[in-house]
Amino acid sequence: MIKVNFKEVKLFDIEGKIIPYEKNEIHKRIAELLYFNSKKLDLVQVGMEINKGIEIETREDELNEIKEMVVDALNFPSHIKKSIKEFIESKIKK
Repeated sequence: MIKVNFKEVKLFDIEGKIIPYEKNEIHKRIAELLYFNSKKLDLVQVGMEINKGIEIETREDELNEIKEMVVDALNFPSHIKKSIKEFIESKIKK
């Protein structure tokens, strides 16, 4: 199991500087994506946990599915997709 807290996702501008995002509530957007769009009930539950803003334990395959859902999401701007993708990849590599 991999421990992850999506409140730790950092967003960067084109110059690599951290930019604030609605009081760091990107985790809520990820949670809503999973809750409303996942085809697997396991990920619906993961979305509910992510929404709480707490550290969760999840499997590598679930993190990869979350990454793919975020990358494919139409309602996420590219800079947000990039930040979330890199964040998830850093957790998987540990």
